[in-house]
Amino acid sequence: VGEEEELILMEMLRDDVLPYCGKNISNERLQPLISIVAQCSRIQSKRPLANAGINTLFYICQRVVKDDLSPNHRVGVLTMPVLIARCTDILLAYLQDDRASGLCPLPRHRHDEVVYVLTELKQAQLEPQLFETQGYSASDSALRTSCPAAFRSKGLVVRLFPTLIEFVGCKDEGLKKALLEILHIACA
Repeated sequence: VGEEEELILMEMLRDDVLPYCGKNISNERLQPLISIVAQCSRIQSKRPLANAGINTLFYICQRVVKDDLSPNHRVGVLTMPVLIARCTDILLAYLQDDRASGLCPLPRHRHDEVVYVLTELKQAQLEPQLFETQGYSASDSALRTSCPAAFRSKGLVVRLFPTLIEFVGCKDEGLKKALLEILHIACA
């Protein structure tokens, strides 16, 4: 199977399989399909496929709309922790390698991967109800008061804030600038 066919399969999984199986199959059967997407996002030697995997995780979560009881909601709820974990892994791995590299720059594909994730974070508009299913209750007034962004569409940035803030110490000025843009949008 070539790269083009892999990308077509990812699109089919995103557009033709996951939206419709959320209603008809159990979580135990749905979770492996979501895991396939997450595993594709880890394939370093095939950057377009890895980007498609990350994009698909974001896309699945962005399909959820307010008061949605459709299969998209169920798939989004199952995908959200995978998306958070995958973003965290990518960002932390970059930071760790950036620190260990000293004055040497990291390979271009590592930089591009982080830029891709930061771009997706900047553009993501996620339904706040998704975050409530992840252990943040809408009735939790202390969290709502101290962190109102957690209940808006940029709640994913709030969940990743401890990792994102570490980019202040990274060597790449472009990544620092992208981080500031994300934080500015999330706090607006």
